[in-house]
Amino acid sequence: MFLGQPGKGTKHRIGDWLSKELMQAISIAQTVIKPKERYDFWIESATNLLAGSILYLNQRHGDLYYLDLEKVREFVQQAKENDNYLLELSELLKKDHPAYQIFSVLALSVKETRQCTINTLLRILDEQQKQHDNLEKQRDYFWFQY
Repeated sequence: MFLGQPGKGTKHRIGDWLSKELMQAISIAQTVIKPKERYDFWIESATNLLAGSILYLNQRHGDLYYLDLEKVREFVQQAKENDNYLLELSELLKKDHPAYQIFSVLALSVKETRQCTINTLLRILDEQQKQHDNLEKQRDYFWFQY
């Protein structure tokens, strides 16, 4: 998709305005969430929250391709338990941090919207963890058969 006005020489892809880190985080979040759910407002909001969480946690790990579902779940659980967590976090982040906008928008949303988004993401993360655990059980079972 290109944006700009014809004849003005201002054609830009949407991706040109987004940081590489943000695009990677959104791609990872969509990989985790999209195959599981029908895409709607709550899923889009949960995807954005997951992308923001990945970007924020990336500061500690330094590896955007590593997704520790347990750490992400702990982070999102904190946001669920402390209603001001995302607002406080967005105030601590610099405005150029890729997660700043995501956290700010969600923090300023109505409480019910914020809580539903968080609950949707927690449900999806729990489903992912169950799938992972089932795969591990299957691997253990097949390993013992040899």
